[in-house]
Amino acid sequence: MDAAAENGRATRRPRATLCKRPKDLYELWNEWELGIHGGVPAKHFSAAERGANKLNFSLRRNFWGKANEMARAGWSSAAAINEIINHYGSHLALTDILKLMRKDKKKNTWPRSFTFDTESTAQ
Repeated sequence: MDAAAENGRATRRPRATLCKRPKDLYELWNEWELGIHGGVPAKHFSAAERGANKLNFSLRRNFWGKANEMARAGWSSAAAINEIINHYGSHLALTDILKLMRKDKKKNTWPRSFTFDTESTAQ
């Protein structure tokens, strides 16, 4: 039995929230990895928590997935985000970049620099 349970207090899980108006992809990445305002990182949201934030979560998921894939292939998170910004254009609003990423995923038309041969990266 842990100390909180012995004292009659149940431990609470931090809130699962998404940033209402993220300013850039770096903030979205921190939301995925670390969470915001001491909350749960988006990568650890339960199905119910994802559903409560469904519109924003689903729009951001393509970015998180692609940045995660790039990180697994050896890119630093900053380099992956910079590559995404360079491809889609730094002049675009964040929402426009996310919508274009959703379109690329749906049509499987990712830029060449975003795709990786799984056999060559597994070595």
